[in-house]
Amino acid sequence: MRNGKSDLPLRIILDIPSLKNEYSERIQRYDDNDLFEFLAVGDSSKFTQVTIDFENQFLWFEKAGLEQSRSEQHDFFLTEEMINSLASTHDLKPDEVKLLYIAKTLTFNYRRNPKAIMVTQRKKLLNYSRYITIDLPEFTIFDPEEASLFIDLFCKKHGKYLIYPQGSANKGLWYTYSMRAKLQKFQVAWAVNAYSRNPHQNADDRNVMEMMGSISNRMIDMLKAIDEIGLKYYAGSNNDTLADTIYHLNYWLTLYSGILDALAWTSLYRYNIPPPNENKVSIKSEDVLDELDKRNPKIKEVLGKNRDIIDLVYDARNMVVHREMLQRTRLTNIQLNLSLNMIKVNGEFLHHIKALQAVVPNGLNKAGLYELAPPVEFLLEPYRFVRFATRRFVDFLNLYITTLDYEELILLDGQLKQKIDEAAKMRPNHDVFNMTRFQEDALGY
Repeated sequence: MRNGKSDLPLRIILDIPSLKNEYSERIQRYDDNDLFEFLAVGDSSKFTQVTIDFENQFLWFEKAGLEQSRSEQHDFFLTEEMINSLASTHDLKPDEVKLLYIAKTLTFNYRRNPKAIMVTQRKKLLNYSRYITIDLPEFTIFDPEEASLFIDLFCKKHGKYLIYPQGSANKGLWYTYSMRAKLQKFQVAWAVNAYSRNPHQNADDRNVMEMMGSISNRMIDMLKAIDEIGLKYYAGSNNDTLADTIYHLNYWLTLYSGILDALAWTSLYRYNIPPPNENKVSIKSEDVLDELDKRNPKIKEVLGKNRDIIDLVYDARNMVVHREMLQRTRLTNIQLNLSLNMIKVNGEFLHHIKALQAVVPNGLNKAGLYELAPPVEFLLEPYRFVRFATRRFVDFLNLYITTLDYEELILLDGQLKQKIDEAAKMRPNHDVFNMTRFQEDALGY
C-alpha cells in the first residue's frame, strides 16, 4: 500500500468464473463505491468487462459513467498461440496464463498508476511463482478471503471505516462493532452485570463493571493492533516495517494475557468469591481454580480442553516484558515468492503453536509458522499469527463465558429479566441495523 493520490481508486480485477465463496460475494457487494473500480474477466453483466483484442494487440475496457463513458486501452502483445504455448510449457491452463498477463498489463508502471489487485480462487494462480516467472508487484493476486482483508485495510488507510456497502462509521465505532460481532456470547454477561448492579453507589459493583468492561476494551485494542500489523505486512518487508510490526505485536501479546487475567477476576466476581491472593489472580492459578471448582466444576474441564490456547502467549509475553524480547528477522524465498517480516520462535511458544496448527512442509501454515531447513529452526509471520490466534482465542472466550451460567441468573430473577427485556426494546433501530449489516457485509477481520 503506497502513499499518495495514485492509490485511489483501488482497481479490483475479478476472475468471475472462479469466484464462488462467501468472501467473494461480500466483495462484489461493494461495487458502488468511489474507493474501488471493479473490472471483470469472464462473463459478467454487473461489472465492467475486460476485453482482449488479439488481432490489434491491445486490452481494453469501457467504464460507464453518470454523464459519459470512459474507455481505457493498454498494449497486449501475447497472441493466443503464445498463451497456449506458455500454458503447455508451465503446466497451466490458457485462461490462467491470460489472467496472469492481464494482471501484469494492468499493474505495469504500478508506481504511477492506481493499485490493482486480482481476486481469484484458482490455486495455481494464487501460487503462480511455482509455475511461471512473471514480473508482478507484491500483493497482486489474492484469494477472496485475503482480498477482503486487503480491501478493508486499504479503506482504513484512507480514513474510511466501512461497515457495509455505502455505510461507514468512525474508527471507534467500527472496532466496537467488530468486538461485539466476535464476543457475541458476552452479551448476556454484560446485560446481567449492567442491570443487576449499581456502580455509582457501590464500589464493589463498580469493580465488577470495570473488570467486565476491560475485557471488551482490550479486545478492541487487540483488533486495532492486528490491523496495524496488517498495514505493515502489506507495506512490504523492510527494517522499518519489521520494527513497527514487533511494536504492535508486543502490545497484542500483553492484551491477550490481560484478558485472561480479567477473565479470572470476572469468574470470581460471578460467584462472589474473595480472591485468594489479590496479587496472584490468574486463570492459571491453582488457588483460584480450586475456589471456582467448588462453585462450578465445568470451569476446570473447559480450561483443561483449551490449555494450548490459554498458555499460547505467556512465554512470548514474558520474553517481551521480563527477558530478551522477541528476536526479529526477515525471510526471502524466491521460489515461494515470499519476502516477509518474521520472528524466531522456540520453547513453549513454539510448542503451543504447533499443538494448535500442524506444520506445513515447504511453506507457511495457517498460524504463520515456517520451518527452516536443518538444523531445524522455526520462524513466525506475525500477521497470519495474530489473526489465527485471535480467532481461536475468541472461540475460547465465548465458550468460557457461557460456562459461567449467566443465563441462570436471569431465569432465577424475574425482575432482572424484565429490565433486560425492556432495555433491548429501547435499543436504537439504527444500532440494530448497523450491527446486523456489519456481521453480514463488513470486510476485514
